[in-house]
Amino acid sequence: MPTTLDDTFQHLQNLPFPEAGEGDDLSDWIGELSEFDGHVAGIASTIISNGSADTSKLLGEAKKLRLQIENVSDYPEEDREIYKSCKKYLCAIEDVIQIPTT
Repeated sequence: MPTTLDDTFQHLQNLPFPEAGEGDDLSDWIGELSEFDGHVAGIASTIISNGSADTSKLLGEAKKLRLQIENVSDYPEEDREIYKSCKKYLCAIEDVIQIPTT
């Protein structure tokens, strides 16, 4: 498992972003994931470039997304793999935001 912010962020960037799902709940969640992904990417890039950024709310936002994806149960069978890739992608984001930045 990568142990630096640069390594974990690189791992995240190498993952394909989940495709849009057929089910409304999953599609809505993917939209929220997209927004959070962009936010995390901006913060990680800033910190890697020796800048400073407020990371205080990232864990709370990630927990919210984790709870939401765990509660998505009404998705079509054809979205099963998309659901799995969503959870995998969220895990990679969680890895990025859990690396100490100081």
